[in-house]
Amino acid sequence: MNEIFTNSADLFKENATRFMSSFFSEYKERSYDRTDYYEVIFTLSKQQNLSKMALKFIENMHLRTLYAVKSGDGKFIQTVLYSIPYENEMYSIYMSSNQYGLIDELRVHFYDSLDNMYRIIQRAWVVSFSLSGILIEGVESEAELIKSFV
Repeated sequence: MNEIFTNSADLFKENATRFMSSFFSEYKERSYDRTDYYEVIFTLSKQQNLSKMALKFIENMHLRTLYAVKSGDGKFIQTVLYSIPYENEMYSIYMSSNQYGLIDELRVHFYDSLDNMYRIIQRAWVVSFSLSGILIEGVESEAELIKSFV
């Protein structure tokens, strides 16, 4: 794992613990070094409400919603949030529930370059159009997405 990934992950954990202590009081983590990003899977000590957690990330850590999709009368929910890219703060959060919005874990992808982050976020945005369900919230155009990276 390179230093950028380590610094980004440490800063994320510090901010999540400080701003969202009710969600991050206790957790376990697993890490994977992927080709274009570093993935940390946080297993939470107890189930959390995905919508409430996403809102706290948006409010306290100033994240943006790439997409939020609901299907199966609300049983299935998928949300992707992403940071406004700065040095050591380039990441996206993937949350998914098949339990009416309750989650046990979340995946955070950390990026070492703006190009990698944009390419992967843009790919996830395109995939969101193929998901079945109702788009609750999200980026509406590629131009809107690009604004976050300029």
